[in-house]
Amino acid sequence: MRKKQLDFFSKQSPYGYGKTEYGGAQNGKDRRSGKRKVQRPFDRNKPLFLTLKASCAKGKLSMRNRDVAIKTLVDDVASRTGTKLHNYSNNGNHLHLVATFRSRLAFQK
Repeated sequence: MRKKQLDFFSKQSPYGYGKTEYGGAQNGKDRRSGKRKVQRPFDRNKPLFLTLKASCAKGKLSMRNRDVAIKTLVDDVASRTGTKLHNYSNNGNHLHLVATFRSRLAFQK
């Protein structure tokens, strides 16, 4: 008799993988078809890579024209939320951030 394969996303996982599941299809009609039904894993010890894009940041509204002000604003928000900012890059119409958050709630704010 074959042994049963172990569950990769154990309910006892310290990161909570598989812990929160969302509803599935009702009568075969699901507006979230193809979308994630399980909460995305979050590890507060690993940095996250974020991209923040502004579609109207072109020409005079480019974020490169206000680089110092935007960097000051990002640092201020990071210090208020207890976020550790590892890396920051202003690319004109979008920002790249590498940051570590204290909790999922701090990440969502």
